[in-house]
Amino acid sequence: MLHIIPRLYRCRLPLHGTTSLTDSPFTAVRRTITSKSNASTNSSLSLRRVLILSKQTRYETEVSGLERATSSPRAQATDPTKKNTSKKQELEREISRRGLNFDRLHQSYDSHVRALETIEKDLERHNIEYQVVTATRSGESDFPESYQNYDAIISAGGDGTFLKAASEMYTSEIPLIGVNTDPNHSKGALCTVDSSANFRRCLEQMQHGAFDWRTHSRLRVQLEETKQSGVNRETLEWTQLKQVALNEIFFAERNVAHPIQHELIVDQDAGSADVQLSSGILICTGTGSSAWMANALNVDTDTVRQILDMTRTVVGDTSLSNNIEIDNQTMDRVADALNQQSHFDVGSDHIKYFVREVVSNGLRPPCRNRQGRHKSVTIRSRGWDPTMTLDGIHTYPLPAGQRAHFDTDPSVALRTCRFE
Repeated sequence: MLHIIPRLYRCRLPLHGTTSLTDSPFTAVRRTITSKSNASTNSSLSLRRVLILSKQTRYETEVSGLERATSSPRAQATDPTKKNTSKKQELEREISRRGLNFDRLHQSYDSHVRALETIEKDLERHNIEYQVVTATRSGESDFPESYQNYDAIISAGGDGTFLKAASEMYTSEIPLIGVNTDPNHSKGALCTVDSSANFRRCLEQMQHGAFDWRTHSRLRVQLEETKQSGVNRETLEWTQLKQVALNEIFFAERNVAHPIQHELIVDQDAGSADVQLSSGILICTGTGSSAWMANALNVDTDTVRQILDMTRTVVGDTSLSNNIEIDNQTMDRVADALNQQSHFDVGSDHIKYFVREVVSNGLRPPCRNRQGRHKSVTIRSRGWDPTMTLDGIHTYPLPAGQRAHFDTDPSVALRTCRFE
């Protein structure tokens, strides 16, 4: 995986020997950064220049890989097989050999190209300037340095493209508008506009203020570094990553088959410190609570049935009133109710954590902090080769002994639009 250490916000704190979480600079950082993000927001959105982040479809990725081509984003929107039947047959054989459905990939590609053309035409019809850049699957930046000069960012694709755009926007001043360009094959749960066919109407609503602002909290990451600042004197420096996470952060060994040891602290309470060995820790926002976290905590109907059956076996039938049989529909409702408990509002200032597959071998004390919702989570790494990954895009090493602090802050919130 690619490791990128972007530009950082820095603050310094003198350290004599060790320090507690209560001595950390988190509060000071919050005060200095939040003031900028509290600027008043307009009820309308005047668009003159927009930046479009267009996804690279799986079809384009496969074709460019097979062709080893390095074409421009605009040139990639042209199907290289339209005028070459033999080339198309060759690509179809190769893609099918990989177990992929060539026709479906091509249909998805065509849908995206048509949708992108619709977006461009609608922008031109409203005399709005635009620039198109292509999203890559790497942690490298796809945005031009001047992206903050645009009035809005449009992600043209699905949830993955929306996340890639959100990971590169380090300001809450510019709204992100997601357009699902392939609704037949992409859920687009994060997208603001469910189809390019509705983009013109939403564009008009934006310009007339007929929409609501929606704020998504994002995960802020601060890393602890200890540096020598003189003879027998150390300085503790907390660095805030410029990268943030809209959905979740995953902390684990680089080789995820290896368990990782870590210390977990919630809400900066030293008394909550818990040393654990597990498959890793998943931390999410309200937005991410219905994504990976929802799947990690998912309870299905079979599990509900097994628990009820085991309860009858352990407790005994006579203890259960009339030995009532519960039908499948009721068990589905129970499972759904349990699963909904893990979801919370996208604008919440809380974050949720879940320690995956805790090792319990009789040699370690029981895990006290398996999951929960809190204002902040701090992890001290004790692994061999640990990493943390933001939204499945940006990966950072977290060497043993280093602490990472996760919370939400208005300064790193994301603004989107909500339409009727």
